[in-house]
Amino acid sequence: LEINLSCPNIKKGCLDFQSNADSAKRLLTNIRKETKKLVFTKLSPEAGDNFLDVAEASLIGGTDGFSLINTLKAMAVNIRTRKPLIANITGGLSGPAIKPIALRYVYETKKNFKAPVIAMGGIMTGEDALEFLLVGADLISVGTANFINPRASMVVLEGIEKFLNEQKISLNDFRGSLVS
Repeated sequence: LEINLSCPNIKKGCLDFQSNADSAKRLLTNIRKETKKLVFTKLSPEAGDNFLDVAEASLIGGTDGFSLINTLKAMAVNIRTRKPLIANITGGLSGPAIKPIALRYVYETKKNFKAPVIAMGGIMTGEDALEFLLVGADLISVGTANFINPRASMVVLEGIEKFLNEQKISLNDFRGSLVS
């Protein structure tokens, strides 16, 4: 189960969960009481300085891992009609624009916690995925790229395999091997 603590595409309701560690912990504790299934918590960069606190509280509450990161709240407007292009005025920004932010949060989460991380946010190519694997991601999720190319996930996988073969390195040896 993926528990989305932060959906920027709704008008209200997620702010408390995405940035308040106590609320996140209570929510995950209650979810854990109801299921034995794997639970991954989708965290938002909108939590700012509270991000790692919310991650830790989610682990205490019973999450098994994290989906990182959710979209960022953004907006687009039409200068001719002077109206928002998104029905709710604001919505989630995803894709390549958020990749550097997502990389940072995956890196910080893996540095601070032993929990598995599904990385997402701007993964369009094998190289993009390899960057997330390099900072420690356990799994990769391809989203926006699928709207452009229905074979995007296969293209990403093929790119990863090609690189690892060229470098003569296993995925396990490559994952988390960032030199800092």
